[in-house]
Amino acid sequence: MHYRTNIQSITAAALEISMAAAEDQAAERQKQQKYWLQRLERTHIDSERAVAYNAVEPENRLWQEHLSENGRSVGSRIATEDTIRAIFA
Repeated sequence: MHYRTNIQSITAAALEISMAAAEDQAAERQKQQKYWLQRLERTHIDSERAVAYNAVEPENRLWQEHLSENGRSVGSRIATEDTIRAIFA
């Protein structure tokens, strides 16, 4: 009789631990997904800025050196955009 009670209490405790671990894992996944979606959005905004920057005549550009440095890094970020979409699709 005591064996059944012990097994039931152990099973209940193991189930609680498993449920808590699953909840923690889901919360962490949601946190990571939010981070990557924000990063994807920033990349999209940066690429739009780079396109707009390139559409303006050079003599009308403000902060040319600063923006061109950002434009160079946008290309590498855009390359990862497809990877991020593949992960969270």
